[in-house]
Amino acid sequence: SGPGPAQRLSASPEELLGNKEVVALYFSASWCPPCRRSTAVLQKLYGRLKGQGKGFEVVLVSLDTDEKDFKAHFAPMPWLAMPFDAARA
Repeated sequence: SGPGPAQRLSASPEELLGNKEVVALYFSASWCPPCRRSTAVLQKLYGRLKGQGKGFEVVLVSLDTDEKDFKAHFAPMPWLAMPFDAARA
């Protein structure tokens, strides 16, 4: 399991990613059916790699335009996310 919800959106990238060998940027949106299918596959891979102690992290970059949709889409994901506002910049 990944960091707690408060850490996910508030800690610095250096604190969260500094010791990772691989960081995957995952571009996804709640309105995208192929993204939802990919999320399920990625969740299995993520759990397996984390369980093996691999230096691997995923960071969601949401393509949602509504913060409520972003939060609902991200809620079940075990990895990190760019803050909603940062993804718009």
